[in-house]
Amino acid sequence: MRKSAPWFLLASLTALGLAIPRVVHSQITDPVGYRMAPGSQELVGCFGPCECVVIKSGPATGDFVLRLTSVDPLFNHYEISNVAWTYATGDTGTEFTAHASGRGTYDIGGEVALMQRMTLDLMIQVESAPPTFHHYDSGLVPVQTPFPDMAIDVRIKIDACRDSVFRVIAKPSGTASVTPWPGSRLLRSAIPNPTSHDVEVLLAPRKAGQARVDVVDVGGRVVATLLDGAVGTGPYSLRWDGRVARGDAAGAGVFWIMARAGDQTDRVRIVRLR
Repeated sequence: MRKSAPWFLLASLTALGLAIPRVVHSQITDPVGYRMAPGSQELVGCFGPCECVVIKSGPATGDFVLRLTSVDPLFNHYEISNVAWTYATGDTGTEFTAHASGRGTYDIGGEVALMQRMTLDLMIQVESAPPTFHHYDSGLVPVQTPFPDMAIDVRIKIDACRDSVFRVIAKPSGTASVTPWPGSRLLRSAIPNPTSHDVEVLLAPRKAGQARVDVVDVGGRVVATLLDGAVGTGPYSLRWDGRVARGDAAGAGVFWIMARAGDQTDRVRIVRLR
């Protein structure tokens, strides 16, 4: 006789059917602080077929915050806030100090290839000059570095030749807690997401006791078990290498990380790419 479905599937099998594509669940509970890395700078001049000097700024330093806002079948959508960058600019990239502040968006995902898009609405202040507002947009472009690291050019597109480009090279610098630890979700993160590589899962039980964490496909079948046993008060770092229990690759598609620890239950949607 076939064994009964796991505890969490009995209560949510219907939701895991037709409802899955329409349900939004955060992969990262807290906003993630990012810091600009070497290579970040502003470039102003002629691009493409045009010929003129491209002026490069000094290194751009500073921070911003990334927060997941929604998930659809192909993309994770993030909000960028608290942009605070400083860089040297001018004809040689050293004469004046500039400050950029603002917010924007970041999208990452795709069906076959991993793609990304960043938009930024920035107020630029160059020493004593009046501040200027600019909208930057990268368009949809291939991912250049494994997420959660970022490497992307956002641009104004002044005209057919001239452009102002921010080269954003950034890495996570930590998390800013939104709620106290006792009120946090059981699954605090599952990153990178989407990905074609390993997924790091952060489990944070409030109490010691028995816990189980499974990977479930859209049909409700458990394809891998990441944890089944006693735990203390977290956090615990778990890893899914993209393989099912018998060792074969799970393949591309939508999966769910399903967790239970004591009276806590949680689930996170992840997307595996080819």
